[in-house]
Amino acid sequence: MTAIKVCGMRHPDDIEACREADYLGFVVSSVSHRNLGAERARELMSLCDNTKVMVTTETNGKSLEAMVSRLEPDVLQLHSAPDLDLMERMSACVETWAVLGVREGACIGAEMLGGCSALLLDSPGRQGGGTGRVHDWSISRRIRDALHPFPVILAGGLMADNLENAISVVRPYGVDMSSSLEAAGGKDPGMVREAIDRIRGRHT
Repeated sequence: MTAIKVCGMRHPDDIEACREADYLGFVVSSVSHRNLGAERARELMSLCDNTKVMVTTETNGKSLEAMVSRLEPDVLQLHSAPDLDLMERMSACVETWAVLGVREGACIGAEMLGGCSALLLDSPGRQGGGTGRVHDWSISRRIRDALHPFPVILAGGLMADNLENAISVVRPYGVDMSSSLEAAGGKDPGMVREAIDRIRGRHT
């Protein structure tokens, strides 16, 4: 079954709306408008029964170790260009995911992933991804096939209307959604429910 991650938790209501997801993402130390201060992130994570993912563009190892120690996430998602030394360092203290901006010619070998346990494939952007745009899924499928059985997570412009097609094309371990599930500044329970129902085959 395809794993589900919803990123960009900002309010307790977001967490409640996304209870059925497998992973919830909390953005810290980033220029994203969904960025949380450390105390706010810690407060929200304490309300979460899902697997907690700390998403960050921070690349300083000492700063990352301090944040991981303070927030105690289940997973660290390094939303920056893959850095083998940094990934190996962080994977020694927390499960770590890497991110790759998918563009023509993009490729990555398992030997470049250090101790990471998953690779998130996202549409390219200044911060490695998070643009909310769809990319060429055929490229993601080639990367997925080259790395299989290493887990890949598909992101980038995923919404209820294209989720089933995206999963059929790429066959990822999981999918990651954020902006497509938002309305009025927070996660919309109806949008979240429809997306999860489609992924889990419960829609009519």
